[in-house]
Amino acid sequence: MSGIFFLTLNQNQNYDYNNEDYDQSIIHALARIVYKIKLNHQMKSLTQIDQFLPWMEEIANLTFLCFEMKMLDNTENYLLEFWGKLSTSLRYVSNQDVVKTLKRVVHKVLVKWINFVLETISKEDIKTANTFNSGNSFSNYNNNSHNYEDNFDEDSFDLIFGSHSKPLGKESRFMIALEATTELGLCNYPETTQFLSELFKSSFESYKKLMSTKWGHPKRGKNAAVLSILVTLFGSFVGYKHRKLIHIKEENSLTEATECDARLAALTFNLLESNDSFLLQSQHTGYEILEVCFLFFLDMFRRSYVSPSTNSRNAIYQRLYELTNFKNNIHLLKIFINKIINNLQIWSNSVLILQRTLALFDKFAQPYCVGAKLLSVKKIDNLVINHTEIIFPFIEKYSENRSYRTKFYQTISTLLFSEKEHIVIEKIFSVFVDPFQKVAEQIILILEQHSSLKSTNFTSHNYSKNDLKVILGFIKDLLGVVSSANNTKVYTLIFDWLCPDFFKLFNEIIISFPNHYKVIIQILKLLSEISYNRYQRIIFESWFPNGVYLVKALISTVNEISTKLVQSMGNKNDNNYNSLINIIISLPQSAILNRFELYETFISLIAIISKDLIEYLIKRNSKQFKTLIQLIAQGFAITQNQFICDRCCMAIDSIIEFYFINYNNQYLRNEKTRNLTQILNSHFENNPNLLKDLFNFVFNIVLFESKSENWAISKLFLSLMLVEKEEFLNIKQNKINNIDNEEDKVKLEQIFEELVSDIENNLYRVNKNKFRNKLEKFVDEIKIFDIEYWKNYLK
Repeated sequence: MSGIFFLTLNQNQNYDYNNEDYDQSIIHALARIVYKIKLNHQMKSLTQIDQFLPWMEEIANLTFLCFEMKMLDNTENYLLEFWGKLSTSLRYVSNQDVVKTLKRVVHKVLVKWINFVLETISKEDIKTANTFNSGNSFSNYNNNSHNYEDNFDEDSFDLIFGSHSKPLGKESRFMIALEATTELGLCNYPETTQFLSELFKSSFESYKKLMSTKWGHPKRGKNAAVLSILVTLFGSFVGYKHRKLIHIKEENSLTEATECDARLAALTFNLLESNDSFLLQSQHTGYEILEVCFLFFLDMFRRSYVSPSTNSRNAIYQRLYELTNFKNNIHLLKIFINKIINNLQIWSNSVLILQRTLALFDKFAQPYCVGAKLLSVKKIDNLVINHTEIIFPFIEKYSENRSYRTKFYQTISTLLFSEKEHIVIEKIFSVFVDPFQKVAEQIILILEQHSSLKSTNFTSHNYSKNDLKVILGFIKDLLGVVSSANNTKVYTLIFDWLCPDFFKLFNEIIISFPNHYKVIIQILKLLSEISYNRYQRIIFESWFPNGVYLVKALISTVNEISTKLVQSMGNKNDNNYNSLINIIISLPQSAILNRFELYETFISLIAIISKDLIEYLIKRNSKQFKTLIQLIAQGFAITQNQFICDRCCMAIDSIIEFYFINYNNQYLRNEKTRNLTQILNSHFENNPNLLKDLFNFVFNIVLFESKSENWAISKLFLSLMLVEKEEFLNIKQNKINNIDNEEDKVKLEQIFEELVSDIENNLYRVNKNKFRNKLEKFVDEIKIFDIEYWKNYLK
């Protein structure tokens, strides 16, 4: 590869890339070749070549040219990744003069790249309505859903630029470019910090002057875009996971890196506090992308300097105190908590910011030592007491179809239970659950008010949307509290609070809302979490009846749900079996077929019903019956599991055998059986191709999937063959007609004749056993015949 690299550079070193006739795809191909060089293995040998440094200068010039020209999408990314690999490979170079020269070149590339990105933003005609999303409690902004990831993702970056200009290439390449940029910057971290600090200060001064202008002001939007990119780079530098590999060869590298991190963090915290203060005081709208970048930086800073495993916490806190007058690490935690609470209050309309903020809040609460420190922050104390929807509007806004409030209460509960003293936890917990008690009383009043209307035509559909919102939100809040319990003491505290009043309330809600599946599903989730023995947290003392009560409460609730579900799905005259079949048929086929365990349970149930309760399968309308047969037959195609295939054969064979035995029986006196046979015959008449298609399907499975030796499928094959005799003859004739040689036609016909010879027109066990042996022999002979036929045909 190094030989190709040298040859390519020699051939292109003096070429005029600005020539209009020069194909840009050649530059792209050259960038790909440069990218594929394995610098980590070849760096030491490459630096010993005399022309290595001039070649590096030439690649730098090529990189600058790619920034200036509108190249193919990934050209810049290939070159950036090359320079990133070069930066991380400098530790293999022993010649310090070469290292200094390469660092100088790398820094030039970084400066050129960042200037290119920022110039692109300044030249872009940014229309804030399309590129920046504002959202706070005073606006009507509504954003689409975004999935939270640990890193700053392409959806967030796309908020900066419109659909026309993306200087970092396609969004899917953004993280690659960001990581490469980080590696370039850390190669010469002090100079990078100085360069970015100057850019940041000038943009920050302009942004502060324009804060009071309307959020649609183009200059304000451009400054916010520049600051967003710089804050993202700061966060990437602070939280880069491989930073030690770059600085390992330098003396006092950790101290130097900590100094640079402190300078970048101080600038970011200054911007963050100024921006939040302005938004709270002036009630102006802000820029969503800038807030997302703040959260990204805070998460990266947390990884490096707030987690329990970090080693340089004291050093950076001391330096931050010198730069920003931070008193201690608690003061720094206050900034984090203030930002989290401000976002939850101000940005209630932004789905993206809520996701990121709640995820960051949860990460702070998880480490035990960090969570305990957070409890010393005054705002956290207020949060534990005041956590209603009045203070945090997003709780009410996303009560029905979002898990935000569940995550919110799970995090608060985790913080609460990180307190060391259990007595203190009990005191705070009683205050913490007081709002839940009030909501529970409100729900009881709702149920009592409407229970008096049962004598009229009142149903669960008559409940107002506000009532449903209150109930759904209440259950999701409890789910968050219960899921935070990670030890026996905390779980017992929560269980004693819930038992017995809340379990009774759950039953009352189910009775009142039998047709609202959202309510039932949320209650099932809550009960599942209560009964889940995570971390071995469920340990009841032998003299306490809590364990017995939990089991009884779960059985009572599940029984109530199943009873209401069956009643709601079936008619008044239907029994439970008929309602159960209705429920199964109403399920989406994809939901059953795409889940192996669910389909296994489904087909086992159908097989049992088809054997002993076949009337409940036959008493369907023709469309439902066809759907049921097709769903059963899909078991052959979706899995090779022998158990499932046997159950599929059993279910279909029971129906076909019932039809074969009773349809032509002139002496059939049982009226119930006669009616079922007529219904089944009407199904086949309304779906004339159903049995034919099923027989062809089973025939191909037996012939091509080596299942002829299976007892269940041989019984099904015989039943279908006796019912669809004409179709069997058609299959036989089609096979014979496809043969050109008369001798082979005779041989194939004999094979088919041997299959049905001595087979009687009944489904007695002796006949089934005889057919099974013949079917196995038939398949072997067909395979041998096909092999010999194609050999002769190819000759």
